[in-house]
Amino acid sequence: MPAPQMPGLASGIDTKDIIRKLVEVEKAPITRLENNKKDLSDTTKALGELRKRTKTLQDALHAMASFEAAFEQKRLNSTPAGVVDGSVRKNAPPSRHTLQVMKLASNLSFASSPQSLRTKLPAAKLKIGATESEFAGGTLQSLREHLQKYHNKDITTKTVQIKEDESILIIDSVAQGEDALLKIEDPDGLLKSLGLLAVNSTPDFGKKDSKDKPKDEKDAKKEPEPKETTEKERWLIQPQQLEATSGAKGVPAEDKKSLAIADSSATLYKFLAGQNSEERRLTSISVAAMASLGDHEEDAAPDSLSDGVRENINIKGIELETYNITRTREKEIMKRADFGVVLKYGDKEERHKLSGLTGPQTFAVAKGLTGVEFYANGADIIFEPLELTYAVKPQPKVDLTENKEAKTPAEAEQRKIFPNLLRAAQNAELKIDGIQISRKSNSNLGDIIEGVSLNLLKTSQDNVETEILNDNDAAKKQVLAFVKAYNELLQFSDDVAKTAKIKEAGKYREMRAESGVLATNATIRQLVNGLKVHTSNAYPTNRDPHIRTLTQIGISTGAIGGKREEVIKGYLEVDEAKLAQMLAEHPAAVKELFAIDTNGDLRIDNGYAHVVENFLEPYTRFTRGLISEQIKSNAERVKQLDRDIKRQEEHVKSYETKLKTKFGYMESSVQKSKSTGTFLKQKLGGGDGR
Repeated sequence: MPAPQMPGLASGIDTKDIIRKLVEVEKAPITRLENNKKDLSDTTKALGELRKRTKTLQDALHAMASFEAAFEQKRLNSTPAGVVDGSVRKNAPPSRHTLQVMKLASNLSFASSPQSLRTKLPAAKLKIGATESEFAGGTLQSLREHLQKYHNKDITTKTVQIKEDESILIIDSVAQGEDALLKIEDPDGLLKSLGLLAVNSTPDFGKKDSKDKPKDEKDAKKEPEPKETTEKERWLIQPQQLEATSGAKGVPAEDKKSLAIADSSATLYKFLAGQNSEERRLTSISVAAMASLGDHEEDAAPDSLSDGVRENINIKGIELETYNITRTREKEIMKRADFGVVLKYGDKEERHKLSGLTGPQTFAVAKGLTGVEFYANGADIIFEPLELTYAVKPQPKVDLTENKEAKTPAEAEQRKIFPNLLRAAQNAELKIDGIQISRKSNSNLGDIIEGVSLNLLKTSQDNVETEILNDNDAAKKQVLAFVKAYNELLQFSDDVAKTAKIKEAGKYREMRAESGVLATNATIRQLVNGLKVHTSNAYPTNRDPHIRTLTQIGISTGAIGGKREEVIKGYLEVDEAKLAQMLAEHPAAVKELFAIDTNGDLRIDNGYAHVVENFLEPYTRFTRGLISEQIKSNAERVKQLDRDIKRQEEHVKSYETKLKTKFGYMESSVQKSKSTGTFLKQKLGGGDGR
């Protein structure tokens, strides 16, 4: 029976309004679920911010507990500035020197005679330095490309068009000083015909081979090499050093302490030049790996399969022989997963499987390691690069009594070999405390001032006064960065974990609205209380004046006699004058307050920064961390709420349809009754009156 087009027309009842109100009542659970979802979303957002701020504090502490600590960092002060600069090792002794830079080292630059763009050059054999090549012939541009391809370790090339149909070829040596005067052999005379050389073979320019020196002279000067020291550092994954070699590129964690590699993918971590050099050489790496959380599904299957003790059982008079059976089944994900690392040495590589291994694995590293490839097949894998171990060469001893005389010939002599000489090669020449010395480079001069890698920036006829000073500003910045991160974390915790006071019984909702979104969260209270305890503790120290607490270097929760309410909050205040004084007078003792090796194994194992950094680790960890697990749990609950909301919305929609149908039938019944009444009235009570 079709429902009326206009609800309530027959009954006179506003059925549309009744249906609307009934549906609103039925929608009440949806409102409650949406409110719960919003509360969870707000909680998740606050937890994410808490983890971020905690990580900022942990990073600031790590900077003071690792090799990045600047407490004993030194700097080179030069007056006037701009003539020299340099980096100073922490163990550099205090010293003052007077320098004068007369000449800077320069590389060799020479050009060809002008050549027509249409000139075809013949084939020729060439040898530059130790590299031989054969030019197949062609234009001047072809020769430039050939030299750039086969001799780019020794020279750089470019062509300059000087006229509409003429160009010149310019060759620059990569090296500077005496090393720029390469041995060049031109047996077919190609370079000579172009005006690049005046001879078919350049001379040795007076360079002496070590084998020409008397044996007694070499042995007399030979000294035993100083022993290398061992340094360890946390391996942090820098995104810019990652390169996908197959499949998807690995994704480093926000804290750079782990690397996620997708199934059937591999990513190469390339070491920078400073990360593995002759002076600081990698000797071993430490790494751990595990399958991603998404691959660890609960599996209640037994772990072994074997025959047990035989037993007899009687069932209704029938005796049967049975076995106790234990089943073994390897987890499928681990059965098919293959993951590990590949150590790259140029064209060679060394593969190490990590599948089947648990915990950190340490691999020895040979000389020349260029990168480490992380690979995963059969599962998504999370790698945790843990530690890099280095063998560090000590800074060479400075002996200025052995003057290194310039070996580069004068410009006039070089011009005899290179007719179109643009810039003559020359060594740098300088004086230090009145002693004249020569070096073949302008940068990284480590044998002039002990403990300093010196860079020559420009010449100066005036003396330059240099002094090695403690870089207290860098250490102060690290301490202030820690205090700022600490206070910001406590301020945020106070805001999100505050609890409103109960003003009146039965006002729970109002009180809840005034409270912070994490007011009932135990994790944040545990975090803040733990931080305050560690900050007030004393720590071991070895050096005078035995700085054991933060208050001794000017960091406290308030001045003596301050307001109790402010002190209880736990915010740190810094007496910058006292801090600067302690850093200037006792930098090593301040360093021990934050990080100290108490047992002599060359590993930091105590100190405020070390202890608190490790305390924060469970809170900042992205994999199975205290905060991360709550975020993950909230995400699952939000998904369930979305499903509940969708199911309730479908129920409300069905309920509304049923109501409209029922009220439609009611209207039809009323309409039919009215029609019947009108008909009966016309038949019985109306008509002609008989």
